[in-house]
Amino acid sequence: MLKFLTGIGAGVGLGLMIAPAAGRETRRQLMDIAKDPTGAVRDQVQQVRQKAGDIGANLGRQAAQQAVDKVIPDKLNERGA
Repeated sequence: MLKFLTGIGAGVGLGLMIAPAAGRETRRQLMDIAKDPTGAVRDQVQQVRQKAGDIGANLGRQAAQQAVDKVIPDKLNERGA
């Protein structure tokens, strides 16, 4: 578990260093991470969860639309609209 958290921390740090933010903003972000590494990891995990949820929702909508398209012929779709 410690290796996982270390990896996340390294990834966040590297991402901040590469990100196109102003130097002052980047330093502030790095200081925030240094002061509360657990909170930074928690925030990062929350962002990943949110993105995964969004991706899952989009995939679900696409699958549902494809299923409807296969079940309902195009002519019925046009007439119902």
